[in-house]
Amino acid sequence: MNNYIKIINKALVLLTLSAAAQAHWSPYMGVGIGLSKSVNQLKTNFSNNLGSDSNSVNMGALWPFESVLLGVAKRYETHFFIAGEVYGSIHQLKKSKKQIVFYRNRLLNQEIGRLDFELEQKYSNGMSFLIGKDIWKDIDVFFKAGLFFGKFLLKYINNATIKQGQEGKWLFGYAPGVGLQAKLLNNLSVRFDYSYKIFNEFKSKNLSREINPTTQIIGVLSPRVHQFMVSLIYTL
Repeated sequence: MNNYIKIINKALVLLTLSAAAQAHWSPYMGVGIGLSKSVNQLKTNFSNNLGSDSNSVNMGALWPFESVLLGVAKRYETHFFIAGEVYGSIHQLKKSKKQIVFYRNRLLNQEIGRLDFELEQKYSNGMSFLIGKDIWKDIDVFFKAGLFFGKFLLKYINNATIKQGQEGKWLFGYAPGVGLQAKLLNNLSVRFDYSYKIFNEFKSKNLSREINPTTQIIGVLSPRVHQFMVSLIYTL
């Protein structure tokens, strides 16, 4: 995580220095709000001295978020522009799946356990690179590519034994996206954009806090997020 933070901090310094050193680079800042729709597929494995079984459940959720950003942009006489920016967001994803059943023998319907799983995502920070073109007076379209990291927390609860365990991880990811930006006033614009966020796989260690020492509870998560955002951009 520290390496990612260093990369983003260096990018912010470079963007600021570029804006200061070259007059044709225009610094800007912005704030945005949006909705994220995740399609997180959680694969779970549960085993103890009675047997083992696996299950797959959708931990997808819809939740709002906010974002702040700082960047620089350069426009060319050909009406194209390029930009680079860094951003930070606080996410509030919290999704639960209760009473996931694991079987020793599915044919005979013999259960070996029932677990509740909970997934949280709290933070997302990164950088984006944009390339675009004006298609009408004061209206731009653009493509963008992002690199980022987010904090996830995976938890299980066994109501039968009153036991629970959890593991948190920072996951790195990338995101292609598209958008449209329209000027409202001389230095103020509104932006609409969509990104598809693809995170690295989250494979937990043994989450088990069971009394039985042979119990293993492992989760594998592949986070994917559709993100829609509207932002106000102020050019300095």
